[in-house]
Formats: sequence, structure tokens, C-alpha cells
Amino acid sequence: MTLQLRIVAIFIALVFLYYVFSYVRKEKAEFGQVRKWLFLSIIMLLGAIFSNVGTYVAHFVGLTSYAYFVIFLLVLILLLISFRFQLTLIKAEKQIFILTQEVSLLKQKNQEKSDDKK
Repeated sequence: MTLQLRIVAIFIALVFLYYVFSYVRKEKAEFGQVRKWLFLSIIMLLGAIFSNVGTYVAHFVGLTSYAYFVIFLLVLILLLISFRFQLTLIKAEKQIFILTQEVSLLKQKNQEKSDDKK
């Protein structure tokens, strides 16, 4: 990786890290929600700083280029993040279903009580 590309990659990683921290600081997101994005930005920063290690790992795995390794790694990370989001969505849907049932039962009990009073 050339020095210019390394500087640009470090700059992009730092801007992304700042962007994520600014959302936490402004309380638009919780730390637990953005933890994976912080991890991703740190990986980006380390990859830009220590690109020689990435090149070595790419060749060790059998990839011909560091760029192929970075793309493969990012796709893998994004797949894992997408899977985690899907699990969170499934959990939220189950909770909504349970809450809907509980609200319906409470409405039914209130309706029965109001009918008994009449």
C-alpha cells in the first residue's frame, strides 16, 4: 500500500470513528448499539496502519492481493452484522407479539369489569 493511500485510509477510519463517537456523545445512539461499528472502524484503522500484516495474511490465505483480502474481510464482517441485526429484529417481533397479546388481555379484562358494573 502506498503512503498516500495509507494516509487516506487512516483519515477515513478516523473520520468514521469520530462520526460514530459523535452519535454516542449526542445521545442519538447507545454505546451497545454502535459497538460493532466502533470495532469496524478500529479494524479499518489498524488495517491502514499495519498494511504489511494484511498483505502477509492475504498471501497466507491464498489471496493474490491485499485488496481482495480487505474486500473479503469487510464482506464477512458486514454479513455478521447483518445476521446480528436480523436476530435483533426477530427478538423485537416476538416481544411486540407478546405485548400485543398482553394488551388485548388487559383490554378484555377492563371490558369485563366495566360490563359487570353495569
